[in-house]
Amino acid sequence: MKSIGSGRTASNGAMTLDGRRPTLALVPQMDEVHLHRPQSPRRSGVWNPASWRTG
Repeated sequence: MKSIGSGRTASNGAMTLDGRRPTLALVPQMDEVHLHRPQSPRRSGVWNPASWRTG
């Protein structure tokens, strides 16, 4: 995958995980995303939330 965009850092966001707030977070801004093998995300289950690992 190739992405074109920019990013910024955030240190005062309201993001939490397990009740903890990170010291620093990266916030990407993607303008374009190009897939090398478009079939791969579908086969991997990335679009299926039931296949995502948690915790």
